Amino acid sequence: MVTASLKSNDAAAEYYESNDADGLVLMTNGQLLTKAQRVKAARAAQRKIVSLKEEDVKVHVYDNGKLAVVTAKHIQDFDLNGKVTSNPTVAVTVYVKQNGTWRSVVHAVHRTSE
Repeated sequence: MVTASLKSNDAAAEYYESNDADGLVLMTNGQLLTKAQRVKAARAAQRKIVSLKEEDVKVHVYDNGKLAVVTAKHIQDFDLNGKVTSNPTVAVTVYVKQNGTWRSVVHAVHRTSE
């Protein structure tokens, strides 16, 4: 997911987010976006992820391996119109296994000071 996000944020959203996850991406600004809105925003963005580091990743698997809850700290640096900014966050993502592929159905991010 990290590698895919660095290459193309919209492609990562297209592939890793479930098609039936309407309104389940909670952005750091409090916006609740559908998959379609997130892909559209990623394609139109003048913001490009230049680095993404994950720390303290914890994975909890449920329902006989069909559902996983992942928590992590993220340090994301992005270029916005030529200015690189750091965006430290904590995130929780819920994945379900659909046709053998893990897809995100809920993703919530909170900005931190670190």
